[in-house]
Amino acid sequence: FPVTIVKNVFLDFASAAFNSQLKTRLLTIVEEVRPSVEARRGVFDALKTLCADDKILINEKYVKQRDFESFNNFILHSNHDDSLQIEDKDKRFVVFKCAEDHLSDKDYFKRLSNAMEADGIADAFLSDIYRMDFGDLTIKDSPETQQYVEMKEECASGPKRFYQDVVNSFSNIVSALEVDLDAGEDEDRHDIYAQQKWIQDLSGHIVQKALSNNTKDDKKWVILRTKLFSVYEQWSDDCGERFKSKFSKFKKELSDVKTHRFTMGDTYVLS
Repeated sequence: FPVTIVKNVFLDFASAAFNSQLKTRLLTIVEEVRPSVEARRGVFDALKTLCADDKILINEKYVKQRDFESFNNFILHSNHDDSLQIEDKDKRFVVFKCAEDHLSDKDYFKRLSNAMEADGIADAFLSDIYRMDFGDLTIKDSPETQQYVEMKEECASGPKRFYQDVVNSFSNIVSALEVDLDAGEDEDRHDIYAQQKWIQDLSGHIVQKALSNNTKDDKKWVILRTKLFSVYEQWSDDCGERFKSKFSKFKKELSDVKTHRFTMGDTYVLS
């Protein structure tokens, strides 16, 4: 199969009814990626299939659908940190940030363009890759760049982003609560961090509870799961979330977070 670079392909190519542009390709370049929030999951699932399957069903206009061997690879360009819905355990994608050293340097890019079009440059580039020593690196070792981590965080579900906000704010909330409890001012707990209603709600619902015995050292800060969900709903309002998860989805999303645990069936342990 010839090496073919496809440019100016909108991201809906991944799930479009007619997909002849993907037939017998080795490389597909998408020049701008930014699906809507609603479409992001479908696009990601379609790309996962295209990356993983050995066959691709090609549907051309006025031609019967046929299976072709798939050798396609994808390079996606974007100016947005939330371009793809990358899952926690994903190993199909790697994210890099383009260097800005030559930003607006027209002379540099003119020389680069001329070099890329020069005879033999593709063979020389491939030869250099063949001579590289990758050590023990295997195709299963997906590079986890800083940009990859940030994109996963940007595309995380609402409940998971809420959980991260809870983690980031929790130590300060507890410090303030412990001061109030020591001073006997429990009635003032709702005044803590009054700038955000969800933080007020969280500070009002968490309590100290002994999980094994009654000694003070064994007490943990806990919250009922239903109360945590109500705090999540307030967080969604405060943050302007367009989509709120139902309670069942909320529980499932948080069950994937390894740094928490539930006890007694309905209690969320925060410390």
